[in-house]
Amino acid sequence: MFLSWRKKQARKAAQARRILAHRTHPDAGRALVAHFPDALWPAIGTVVAGYRAFGPEIDAGPLMESFHLEQVRLALPRVVGRGQPLTFHHFSPGDSLIKGPFGVEEPAETADHTTPKLVLVPLLAADLRGYRLGYGAGYYDMTLAALRKAGSVTAVGLCYDEQIVAKVPAGRLDEPVDWIVTERRAIRIAK
Repeated sequence: MFLSWRKKQARKAAQARRILAHRTHPDAGRALVAHFPDALWPAIGTVVAGYRAFGPEIDAGPLMESFHLEQVRLALPRVVGRGQPLTFHHFSPGDSLIKGPFGVEEPAETADHTTPKLVLVPLLAADLRGYRLGYGAGYYDMTLAALRKAGSVTAVGLCYDEQIVAKVPAGRLDEPVDWIVTERRAIRIAK
């Protein structure tokens, strides 16, 4: 109960910081490309799951377009249902998308299903332990846990530099990201 209250309070503060960062850094999505680590740059044919920016989230679109130009296979998440991991479906820039349950654009249910090796994760706040604060439904935590159980996957949190905080409230079901990439830098999370 206390952890839930702490997360709720942290979300309020994080949302305000993200709105300000979004206004202050209109080209932050493009800057992600320059700061994405060479060590993580996917090889031809690798499946990378991105996301469609919702509201003031940092835009993963320019990074995904760069990957696409280098023949990386892209995917976007779909919300299957509350309490279930996200599913990933093939996507190419220009494909038509539908509004999902939370208003986020996602592929149609008929789009081919795939399993990514690299997952770009949106967030409200993150700390240097790799823990992230999302919207509270736990979709990415469930999804990363399932992907990690099934095999090797790298999770990269994308955010504005102002979204990095000293400590995110985290519990036993929270899944940390492996890297954080902002419009200013890339941070490898020590394990």
